[in-house]
Amino acid sequence: MVLLIIIVFLGIVLYLGIPRRSGETRTVSDHVIAGRSLGLWPIFFIGVAEFYSAGTFLGFPGWAYGYGAVVLFSLVAIALSSMMSFWLGPKVWRAGKKLGLMTQAQFLSARFQSRLLGAAAAIVAVLALIANLTLQMIGAGYIFEVSTQGQVPYWLGSLVAFAVVAIYVVLGGLRSISRVAIFKGIFMLSVLVAIAVVVVTQYFSGLEDMYRTLARTKPDHLVLSETDTVFGYAFWSSSILVSFLGIHMGPYLFINFYSAQQPSLIRKQAIIAPIYALAVYAVLIIGFAGVVVKPGLVEVDTIMIVMILEIAPPWLVGLLCAGGLSAAMVSGSAMSLAAASTVGNDLVRPYIKMQEQALKRTIQCLILVIIALTYALSISKPATITYISLIALGIGVQFLPLVLGAFYFRRCTGWGALAGLTVGIATLAWFTFGPVKNPLGIHAGLIGLAVNTFTLWLVSVLTRPNDEDIIAEFEAATKEFKPGPGKSGWEKKFLIGAIILISASLWPAVSIFNRIEPYIAGQPVFVVYSVSFAFTVTLFLALMYRVCRPETAA
Repeated sequence: MVLLIIIVFLGIVLYLGIPRRSGETRTVSDHVIAGRSLGLWPIFFIGVAEFYSAGTFLGFPGWAYGYGAVVLFSLVAIALSSMMSFWLGPKVWRAGKKLGLMTQAQFLSARFQSRLLGAAAAIVAVLALIANLTLQMIGAGYIFEVSTQGQVPYWLGSLVAFAVVAIYVVLGGLRSISRVAIFKGIFMLSVLVAIAVVVVTQYFSGLEDMYRTLARTKPDHLVLSETDTVFGYAFWSSSILVSFLGIHMGPYLFINFYSAQQPSLIRKQAIIAPIYALAVYAVLIIGFAGVVVKPGLVEVDTIMIVMILEIAPPWLVGLLCAGGLSAAMVSGSAMSLAAASTVGNDLVRPYIKMQEQALKRTIQCLILVIIALTYALSISKPATITYISLIALGIGVQFLPLVLGAFYFRRCTGWGALAGLTVGIATLAWFTFGPVKNPLGIHAGLIGLAVNTFTLWLVSVLTRPNDEDIIAEFEAATKEFKPGPGKSGWEKKFLIGAIILISASLWPAVSIFNRIEPYIAGQPVFVVYSVSFAFTVTLFLALMYRVCRPETAA
């Protein structure tokens, strides 16, 4: 029954992914950014695919099970990250439309007038995308293997799922991905809520009973450690900052920005995203319940499926596994397209002259190559799913100083951007794989970001400025509104509000709420504190949308 449901699900995905018309992907722009034509719901569901990947479906329950309350940083970070999309997304859209950009590396190469920077940014972007794509393939393999109790081995499950991905991404590009993403978003939300309800009602008398039982048996699991240098306050704060700053610096989310019909749609989806992201809490509940019900599991990333296999009827298990596959496949499809288009546009086309159709075919071939290479890497299962996700975010956040410099630091130069990116990645690698890992519990990506920013500034002031005309093009992208009352100062108000919200999520503010009692609506104080950020950020962004009143005209 489980395997049959998964096969039917894969058939539905393939049907939705196959292009409806032969003219859907005539040009490279059609294939990569859907001809800048996507509406609110397609860009929304592609955007939140970053929140609902295999890392969410398997990795977060695994961390809730293995490491406890520290995983709640994900709820806070996802909510806060929408502020970055709201702020920078429309600026990226305007620069992309005016200059005909389709990748993140093209954006940096155009602003800093440096083909070398574009190539370096493309290489770093592809590394980050491959790390994240590996995560999705590992998740797909786990889901097949565990749900079928070994009938479909890990290697075969991952292969089958991403063979389907390869077909519809090669044929239909971003439009195909958007159709599958909408289906996945609605389907997975329904399944996750249902599964969380089943787990809580099957093993406990309610949510409060689950938390009180966990508090009696393992109270340290529901609060941050005040002494642990690995998963304590420093890790919590630095992981929130890296995730908040880095999620929307991902190369495939730049493609999502470019694909929108209007910049206002980017802001509208940012307002909705934090509330939708609350479904992440459902998977954390399952991980917390597993600590009581299924202690001692070695493969912590499988706790979600292991729990469900014991209590749910086969049809519900099949739907759960289909939901998990959809999470891995939608995220993986967008990442494979972004990686292939980055290689094609930024590492091939600048050095080899080719016509539009030749470039399109090259990108389609590169999709297959990248999926094949990443599949080979995923077979080795290099680390836990959430750990791989944090490394990928650490790479992605190194683009932030360059993007901010492109819009707000006129003196920022190509050599400064290249030096900052290089030193930031080197620092990240040293504190991730070197002899000293995450010193004092601080995420290596945050250390890399600090070194990156200082290096970018120092080298920029020591090198020759870029052409004023190009700088003016990017400055124009920040001037979003026609003159009018209440519009000129919106960005200052936004930044003040954002700083207050971010400060409330970090140490020492978090220490005020780092306790179990009193229970609020049946949940520990620390859990309620973490969940509340979704509502707070949505209200804040809705208010900011009314204040700035963005134009809908391109």
